[in-house]
Amino acid sequence: KIVASRDQSSEKVIHLKTIAEMHNVPIESIIFVGDSENDIGVFNITGNGMALLPAEDTAVAASKYQITELSQLLMYI
Repeated sequence: KIVASRDQSSEKVIHLKTIAEMHNVPIESIIFVGDSENDIGVFNITGNGMALLPAEDTAVAASKYQITELSQLLMYI
């Protein structure tokens, strides 16, 4: 796993966990779309990280999927 070092990544993880708990949604069922290093933490906890290209190399390496436009997200849900 690639580990993000930015505080913003930790904030995203905390917020996503809170939202998932509020709505009783398993964190592993969430697909998270991001494009930078500060998204890696969320990619790691969901296991379903999706890099929106062009994205930072670290985000692409940590993501499970890569897309070039948001409409491609529909193929995965």
